[in-house]
Amino acid sequence: MIYFPRVKLNKDYINVEFTRDEDALCDFFVESITSTLPENIIFKTQKGITAKNINSLDYLEVYLNIPLFSERFVGACDDLLKGDMEFYTCKVDCDGREYSWFVGKSLVVADLVNSEASSFRGRPPNVMIEMPPVFNKNLPDFYFARDTEYRDTLIVSEKLRSVVESKKLAVDFYELRQA
Repeated sequence: MIYFPRVKLNKDYINVEFTRDEDALCDFFVESITSTLPENIIFKTQKGITAKNINSLDYLEVYLNIPLFSERFVGACDDLLKGDMEFYTCKVDCDGREYSWFVGKSLVVADLVNSEASSFRGRPPNVMIEMPPVFNKNLPDFYFARDTEYRDTLIVSEKLRSVVESKKLAVDFYELRQA
């Protein structure tokens, strides 16, 4: 089984937004087309994430599925995820206060999406894949992976879900279809 990781809050407006350098962050963390890490990475929470609940979370999500992880998550999983994910320090501005978090860069890129079984919308040249897409059945061994073509698609394996649950980390998962 494979999953999309999700913020463990049952609220609206729970994403995290760029404060600056959106293109540079996407080039480094999603597309991997640059090796230059932007300096002083700061994100800002939407109104569903507050100073009262941010410390109970272990995963936050930025546009294009750039994952953010708590210090608790990195402490529990850093050694396990070597080779799958690199972690870089960042700040998250929540209610005017900065919190220390880590932004993750997936190192595993594979042919994950089954384009033949997935649905698309729009007209050429603006065709987009419907979310969630259908994923291939035979996937490599990984904890986190990005798709080769649809780079904004970040998934996690059953292995990672089991580790997160056994360590009681606050991350939700959305099960995905494979064909």
